[in-house]
Amino acid sequence: SVAGMVIYGYRLVRSDRAMEQAEPPARTAYAAPEPSQPSPTPKPSEPALPSASPSATPEESGPTYVVENERFGIDSAGGNPRATTDGINAALEWAKAEGYKTVAFQPGTYMIQCAWSNRFDAPTDGILVPSGLTLDLVGATFVIEPNSNPQYAIFAVVKQSDVVIKNGTLVGDRDLHAYAPSKDSPTHEYGFGICISDSNNVLIQDVVIKDMTGDGIIIEGSYFMRDNGDNVSRGIRIIGCNISNCRRQGISVVAAKDSEIANNEIYGISGTAPQYGIMMMLQLDYVIDNLKIHDNIIYDCAGGAIACNSGTGCEIYSNTVSGNILVVHASDIKIYDNTIQNSYIEVMPGASGITVTDNILEGNSWIKAAETPSG
Repeated sequence: SVAGMVIYGYRLVRSDRAMEQAEPPARTAYAAPEPSQPSPTPKPSEPALPSASPSATPEESGPTYVVENERFGIDSAGGNPRATTDGINAALEWAKAEGYKTVAFQPGTYMIQCAWSNRFDAPTDGILVPSGLTLDLVGATFVIEPNSNPQYAIFAVVKQSDVVIKNGTLVGDRDLHAYAPSKDSPTHEYGFGICISDSNNVLIQDVVIKDMTGDGIIIEGSYFMRDNGDNVSRGIRIIGCNISNCRRQGISVVAAKDSEIANNEIYGISGTAPQYGIMMMLQLDYVIDNLKIHDNIIYDCAGGAIACNSGTGCEIYSNTVSGNILVVHASDIKIYDNTIQNSYIEVMPGASGITVTDNILEGNSWIKAAETPSG
């Protein structure tokens, strides 16, 4: 059996075949939890998770700068993507230099160009968010310019800290993308709504993200092995977002510590593997530690709901999913109080120290631990 695995206390709600025809969880617009809501009590050796709102980002400290579109050559009617992208970046840098902490956008549709040429380096184009800013999108829509690039990011947070992005809609080019032959990425699976790389204390809240050629959101490190100076992202919060119709993943976690994914709705993920709602990915020697995944609704994802292909000391709890929860190369993972609808929880031989407790199994659902070959 899997080393150190414990399974007990699950509740089978219904096992009749009629449940197989049940509707997926109702789509619900979530509000982020109050910052005062505590996270589960950490182990003595773990740092406590901060509240949902980064404490070092004073959203209500000082005046809000409303981006002056005409001044910076920004088109809010969906045209002029290069000028619009450059203008937004110039406006953000100006606002930061002037001491603003919160930047708000005018209503409209902003088409963004991203000439990010190398997926194996951090993003260098798109909207590059500086440290110390809260971006209130105020319901505006940000659309990637249809392109043939294997990789893009509408927003990128690269080596920054104390950033908030909230209250808007990001739209990819899934249906308009030119999937041209590519040596580095023939699947064109790296088109992201938001890319967070080697950054600290970032909150993504109440953002609708859809139609990406890759992931809705990806959390990464610094694109180097740790021996060469790699740093992972820390204190990342993805709260209350609606992520749908992306080809690869809803949310990918590659390198993160002390982070949280909560109260999101993720659905309709399909097009290129792995096709999970949320996946903790194994790449290079990156570390995923003390990640809390909770109170999410996940359904209609071709691969499954949540996959732990990496990670230590993480918790998956109080999620409602119609899709599998899979644990592969991970250790010390707690899976509890989830509602599994016509699917399963499976722990593979590569995992260790996995605890699966008090989950609700609805319809044709089960829990499985793979046998470890003897010899």
